[in-house]
Amino acid sequence: MKGLIAKDFAILRQRGKIMLILLIWGVGMNFIMEDSSFVVGWLVMIATITAMSTLSYDEYDNCMPFLMSLPVTRRTYAVEKYAFSALVGTAAWLVSVVLVTVCELVIRKQMPTAENYLSMVIFLAGIMIIPAISIPPQLKWGVEKGRLVMIGIFGVIAVGAFVFSRISADPALIAKLEKLPLGGFVAGTIAVVLALTAVSLHISVKIMEKKEF
Repeated sequence: MKGLIAKDFAILRQRGKIMLILLIWGVGMNFIMEDSSFVVGWLVMIATITAMSTLSYDEYDNCMPFLMSLPVTRRTYAVEKYAFSALVGTAAWLVSVVLVTVCELVIRKQMPTAENYLSMVIFLAGIMIIPAISIPPQLKWGVEKGRLVMIGIFGVIAVGAFVFSRISADPALIAKLEKLPLGGFVAGTIAVVLALTAVSLHISVKIMEKKEF
């Protein structure tokens, strides 16, 4: 797996300028936005999506048959995509949290609150859903067709979230939700993401084991 991770990091180095521009953009947004935790979520999301773009490089010029001819199992390949997305996303999260903390100290002369940091953890956990939803369709149908399926899945999720927001607009329900401890909500979010990722990984492994190259 180390070789696959090194390969994917080598691919990402080709996009070093883009990542630098995003980092500069993040600094600029900290001067504008009051809720700097949004910047953390945005940077982590872009970094995670960029990490998953390595799938398209693996398909380019019929590279998958070559990769499968190396001492790499299909299960290892699937696991590596999740591990690499998590590594890149976590690294981007750590950098952005440090960036936000420094900017808060310089701009507003204060440290982010504990609630801000918990919100940043929620952003990280929530964004890790993207690989869980995106990787299986791309492995099954290829990057191009998989993206269409992924858009459809996210569309269904968006509609479901909209319907839920309309249903949960009851003031009494909102008052009850506001009383829930933020720490418990963070723990619940992480548990849901881990469970979804485990199911997604199992599906991806099965897809790779049955796929023909």
